[in-house]
Amino acid sequence: MNNSELIGNLQEVLDELSSPILTYSPGHIEAVRIAIDRIRAEGKETAELKNEIAELKKQVQSHE
Repeated sequence: MNNSELIGNLQEVLDELSSPILTYSPGHIEAVRIAIDRIRAEGKETAELKNEIAELKKQVQSHE
């Protein structure tokens, strides 16, 4: 998976986390963590992506 695909996947996750009707599940949260880990492993974070990841972490932590 290339960086563009990872960013696209992360954006989809962020959109889902912003949805007021979403039911949070452990599988969904794990998918978010995997996406973040893969982006970090490839060393392709940008300032914008770092901000998105920080926001995502806050949202995930608030629902654990």
